[in-house]
Amino acid sequence: MSFEAIPEDVQKDIEQLEMYGYISDEYRVWGSAYTMRTLKGDEELAAAVVTKEYVETLAQAKSWAWANIALSVDAIDGKHDYCPRVQVDAVEFARARFRYWTSTYTWTLGERLFTEFVTLQRRELAAREAMQDFHVPSPAPFLPGLSSLSDLGISTDELAPEAA
Repeated sequence: MSFEAIPEDVQKDIEQLEMYGYISDEYRVWGSAYTMRTLKGDEELAAAVVTKEYVETLAQAKSWAWANIALSVDAIDGKHDYCPRVQVDAVEFARARFRYWTSTYTWTLGERLFTEFVTLQRRELAAREAMQDFHVPSPAPFLPGLSSLSDLGISTDELAPEAA
């Protein structure tokens, strides 16, 4: 299969993955534009830490959704600094974003954005699956051994000191 045979929208997602390591898109919800992206591993782990206190409660699923929304929304109506990053630590940043989202918006919006986030994750999976058809494995690294030295005209007898 050639790259051109892949649907154009999947091609664009592949290009984003290769360039940024994630895919992003803009979603319009009730008059506002939310630029969202898929999360990287450290962000997913930070979301898990932030939602730890909600484990085994009725709010567990919602807290996980809110944490993912909080970290996946890069901009609201084109404004990237809607919740400025003042913390260097990834977990503290995730906490700040989580607090911002849960204290500013209702679950009605949260549920809608989480649905879009899940759509982004599915698109990433489809793009990664399409990418596997084009993966060219790296050649095996050269690991010199005694046999490779004999090809150079060096005998293995010259390498081992004789026992006295």
